[in-house]
Amino acid sequence: MNTDKVVDLAEAIAAHVHSGDTVALEGFSHLIPFAAGHEIIRQGITDLTFCRMTPDLICDMMLAAGCVSKLVCSFFASGSAGSLYEVRRRLEHHDPEPLEVEEYSHHAMVLRYHAGAARLPFMPIRSFAGSDIPSINPNIKLVADPYTGGTTYVVPPLNPDVTIIHAQRADTRGNAQIWGITGVQQEAVYAAERAIVVVEEIVAPEVIRADPNRTLIPAHAVDAVCVVPQGAHPSYVQGSYDRDCAFYREWTPISKDPQRLQEWLDDHVRNTADHAEYLDVLGRDRMAGLAVGSRPSGSVDYGRRLLGTELAAAEAGEHAAARTSDAAGPADRTEGTGGAAGTPGHHDHRRRAGMSTAPDYTQTELIVCAAAQMLAGKRTVFAGIGLPTLAVDLAHRTINPDIELIYESGVSGAHPEAMAEGIADSVVVSGAEAVVNMQALFGYVLQGGNVDVGFLGAAQIDRHGSLNTTVIGDWDRPKVRLPGSGGATDIMANAGEIFVIVRRHDLSAFPEAVDFVTSPSPVRAREAAVGIQPAGHGVSVVITPLGVLQRTDKYGELELTHVHPGVTVEQVRENTGWDLAVGPTVETTAEPTVEEVRLLRDEIDTVRLYLR
Repeated sequence: MNTDKVVDLAEAIAAHVHSGDTVALEGFSHLIPFAAGHEIIRQGITDLTFCRMTPDLICDMMLAAGCVSKLVCSFFASGSAGSLYEVRRRLEHHDPEPLEVEEYSHHAMVLRYHAGAARLPFMPIRSFAGSDIPSINPNIKLVADPYTGGTTYVVPPLNPDVTIIHAQRADTRGNAQIWGITGVQQEAVYAAERAIVVVEEIVAPEVIRADPNRTLIPAHAVDAVCVVPQGAHPSYVQGSYDRDCAFYREWTPISKDPQRLQEWLDDHVRNTADHAEYLDVLGRDRMAGLAVGSRPSGSVDYGRRLLGTELAAAEAGEHAAARTSDAAGPADRTEGTGGAAGTPGHHDHRRRAGMSTAPDYTQTELIVCAAAQMLAGKRTVFAGIGLPTLAVDLAHRTINPDIELIYESGVSGAHPEAMAEGIADSVVVSGAEAVVNMQALFGYVLQGGNVDVGFLGAAQIDRHGSLNTTVIGDWDRPKVRLPGSGGATDIMANAGEIFVIVRRHDLSAFPEAVDFVTSPSPVRAREAAVGIQPAGHGVSVVITPLGVLQRTDKYGELELTHVHPGVTVEQVRENTGWDLAVGPTVETTAEPTVEEVRLLRDEIDTVRLYLR
């Protein structure tokens, strides 16, 4: 029996991907199978149902190339690239034609893959009570709970015809190993009828067997293995090459212009023979600039059963001594992980009292410092990249050394050596304390009740704290298509409380009623009277450019508690679309201290990525 599954990528796509198929290309910002997507474009495969939690640039490319007729996902944007303009053109203007969409939250997509992999009829989810998402997706159904007598929302299985993933390495049989952010690749492969694994390299079976815990995809689940070095560009492969963040930023003006987008596809994909030629057109020096340094993991000893003379030696005490000697590696060391005073990474956790005010702070720095102060005493914080991450880092260095930051990519306890440009950036993985898959993150960490504070953003927020991150205008033909839920609906339903940071405070951002309820407040969920009710308090803090709104009563309204220096209560009320309640005592937000501003500028965001 021939167990060698290694084939050319073009051959694998031709054999396993057909027009009309449902195709999943997974990888949560990390290990996105771009080379496979490009080969689908080259072969002119069409009418695909494209499944991916976060569609990313690959969806924009395949959609523009005429490959995709339907999109199944949970987030309509792409990290630092922001909007996917080809997707937006289809949804906002039906240009050149409408796009069929099946929309979920992140956890719902994870559960769909899980149900598909386990061949289950559905999976219950502790989200959506009061959200508008079920109203635009009839596949999210409300059913009776046979145990409690209540109701719960459920989502159906997702069983792609073919799943394509990228991995660091595999053997010729198809045992594929992944490290870093593992996303939902395992579930997506097992859920599919066919699976293609694209890898950086083929390794000997002995390499795989030396570290079996890294084998995320066993050989029996794989139909084809394709060796395509640097095949995940412009995304990244942990330990091999970094994310091409500049490419992501460059994509925005390309995708905004339909003609320029088609020219890019011609030059880089349609008129190239394969991925190697794509890299030649791109410029090999560009890839050289994405090289990463070495950071090997600590070795582990799996041990093995002793046999014959080895066992006798062990009984005599000889083998144990030899094993200890053989296993001894480099001396234990701590590299900048914080800890005792005087070691790298240690910070003086002084409070603000008695510290001088910074004379030249910015509005952004004021917002970040205000958020950091409100994190005093919080244990676990679920935050996105940007101002929330800056606030958590600042709180960790000043008033809350025990705070634990959890990223939506599954990373917990990150210790990045550089400012990350996304929640799944390679720098948040290197040196982190834990990385879990999407099922563990949303199912056990978040839905299991282990998050004290979740940070969310919003385009619109109402008086009770319902958030809109889906559309401005009507869902079926919006004025502006926003990113959608991502994990926001799930975070709102399950985190102990929600902090919101917004960069705009006006009547459009704080209307009487939001255009679409993506993440419902507890009031909205209670009024809906269906599904499992939210476990947490909902939005408790909103920090805006004008001041701070807070809500202490779970079912009450937001009220103004702080105005920023130079802002009046009337200014805030005039820029709010409802009759904003005002607390009995409205304080002036404390101005950032010299030390806080120094930390933000000189240690946290040294390149001013978010401190703009």
